[in-house]
Amino acid sequence: MTTDEKEILNQVLDMMKGKDYILEKDAIENIKGFSKTKIKNTIKKKYVLSSYKLMRIRANGEIKDKLGITSKGYPIILVRK
Repeated sequence: MTTDEKEILNQVLDMMKGKDYILEKDAIENIKGFSKTKIKNTIKKKYVLSSYKLMRIRANGEIKDKLGITSKGYPIILVRK
């Protein structure tokens, strides 16, 4: 894993403090120091997420109710395993 990938995931984990999930679009918008393309590509890599015990999933109605997500539609979220 590159140092950029580690830094991006560390910023994601900082944003998740006290929460079980973060919306992918919030992570992409709020990570500083990297291009949005680099952030998107890093977040989509399974080996990067699994090394930080995270999963990238699309929230369905059941997941939204369980986690208390109020946004419209079915967003992609990053959750702790």
